[in-house]
Amino acid sequence: MDLLPLFHVAAALPGLKNPMRGGKALRHVEWFLGRRARHRLFAVVFTFLFALTLRVSLLPLVPAGIPAIHDEYSYLLQADTFASGHLAMPTHPLWEHFQTFHVLQHPTYASKFFPGQGAFLALGQRLLGHPWWGVALSVAAMCAAMVWCLQGFLPPGWAFFGGMVTALQFGATHYWATSYWGGAVAAIGGCLAVGATGRLLAAPTLASGIVFGIGATLLAATRPYEGAILGAILLCWLAVAAWRRQPQPRLPLRRAALPLALTVAAGAGALLYYNHAVTGDAFSIPYVVYSKQYDQGFWLTTKATDAVPEGIPREMLRYHTEWGTPALLRESTLAGRIAGLPYRGRVFASLLFPLFFLAVFVAPVAYCANRRVRAPLLATAAVLAASLSFLWTAPHYFAPALGLFAVAWLGIYRWLRTVKIFGCPVGLSLVRLLPLVLVFFTVKGVMDYPRRATSDNQRQGEIRRQIEDKLEALPGNHLVVVTYAPDSNVHAEWVYNRADIDHARVVWARDLGPEKDKALFAYFKDRDRFCAHISARNIDFRACPEPGKDAATPQPAP
Repeated sequence: MDLLPLFHVAAALPGLKNPMRGGKALRHVEWFLGRRARHRLFAVVFTFLFALTLRVSLLPLVPAGIPAIHDEYSYLLQADTFASGHLAMPTHPLWEHFQTFHVLQHPTYASKFFPGQGAFLALGQRLLGHPWWGVALSVAAMCAAMVWCLQGFLPPGWAFFGGMVTALQFGATHYWATSYWGGAVAAIGGCLAVGATGRLLAAPTLASGIVFGIGATLLAATRPYEGAILGAILLCWLAVAAWRRQPQPRLPLRRAALPLALTVAAGAGALLYYNHAVTGDAFSIPYVVYSKQYDQGFWLTTKATDAVPEGIPREMLRYHTEWGTPALLRESTLAGRIAGLPYRGRVFASLLFPLFFLAVFVAPVAYCANRRVRAPLLATAAVLAASLSFLWTAPHYFAPALGLFAVAWLGIYRWLRTVKIFGCPVGLSLVRLLPLVLVFFTVKGVMDYPRRATSDNQRQGEIRRQIEDKLEALPGNHLVVVTYAPDSNVHAEWVYNRADIDHARVVWARDLGPEKDKALFAYFKDRDRFCAHISARNIDFRACPEPGKDAATPQPAP
């Protein structure tokens, strides 16, 4: 990243001479791609196939991710539930042993998260045998949606370029393409909504209204809060544009309003049906129900409470008291928000690296010099201002607005191409060579990926997967009883299970003491029993002793 300013300077230097060195060859490349991009459907399909092929071809160097974050395991449970043909599973008779982060145990056994990400993971699991293929498909679909989005604002060549940039920037080593955490599905919804907005601004149609509604539904099914912010900004943009039209400002949008409303209503109905299947009440959101059950709603209200929920595993309480609650209390104060601004800036910057950093610094000049970039930049500024309402943030929190950001940054570069200094085409030189900067950093990221630093919870996730794979290779079914030392990593959870616990080859359960464990062992009496003790220094995995017998010799985890 420290080399990036030097690359920008080096890219601008050839423009001090006229003509630019290599300009003829680059003009031929631009002409060739622009000609292909005129076929809009071809550009969308080609980008999808390019992004998917790129990700699959990198598997030897950038393999499918191993879940390590609480959220990932919950999404995988949701995917397994959907892939089995259910929206939620019945509460298990021994559910106390299976309590874990971000998972409801009653009134049903289900993930707390909204269903969009899980649906894509389930698609990959159902069609291709593994949920990671859902990640790959969602990233490829995001890149294709980006092309369609940009076609509503920019010439076809620029839209095609934007899709290819998205594939390189997010489809190689980015965690949206290597983990199960999400990001791409919300970005698809945002790109559809933003792209429909561009078409509604130009010539409102029934199809544009439907696509806007589909995008809004995807946002509601993935990141509803951030999606609602983006939707409100886009609707304000449309309203201002409509009232500027004379003499009948509202007439052009009427033909799109009804299909948009009907599509959103259909999506809302589907989400209400999902809520009912999980919580028994269409208006009870699983996310909210989980928060009330496991942290007294603190994550929703940010109000401290002395009441401790009963029956919560010690490790989950430690997570809230040692990490979650202090972080939320800190971020809920003005001083905490101000102190966290540099971190928020780094999170946003990670979405722009490496291609769009320059656009941020050029944006003020472009806003004054080019009328066409003003509305996208104002909308982007509104999104960033609204993001300060997030208690904390991560790159996938900005995923709904990724299409809007691309419209703004590419609009700036389109203007920058025309900029000359003392008659020299410095802007043209800079913009033409920026893709080479992106390719360089993409290749560097791929080569560095196997040597990347990993966190302790990622290391434990890898060990857990190795143990599970070895157990599944053994004959019969297995039960692993997990205990945690007081110094264990609260971010590294081991108790996660398939949707159908009773028929899973390996079942992970919490040790709740001798009395409750008797019922666990009696229920799973036909399974081989193993014990896993997790501490900060060691992971002790061994066969569980029979009642009244000494423990077996420890078997270090692989």
